[in-house]
Amino acid sequence: MKVLEKMEIQKILLNLVKTELSDGLKECDLSCIPYSIIKAGLEQLGYTLSESEEYEDDVMYTNGWEHDYYMCIWKDGKYTGYHLTGSLYYGDNEVKK
Repeated sequence: MKVLEKMEIQKILLNLVKTELSDGLKECDLSCIPYSIIKAGLEQLGYTLSESEEYEDDVMYTNGWEHDYYMCIWKDGKYTGYHLTGSLYYGDNEVKK
């Protein structure tokens, strides 16, 4: 049995994110995928993440314990009304409206 290399797994997960959101943003559960891969997938689809609904930045605010986060999703300089939420420690990543 062939063992998948780390890069192959990352590529598969990145393609999963891009496929899930290829028709536009929608609420979805991405808990099995690390934050860094979700962020890369969103960026490849033209989205950016920001800590604010009012202005676009590249800052992540976490609670400091489990590193729970809430990132607003932007596209073309406008807040989309969706956010990416989860935990850098536990996962549980989701796109929510």
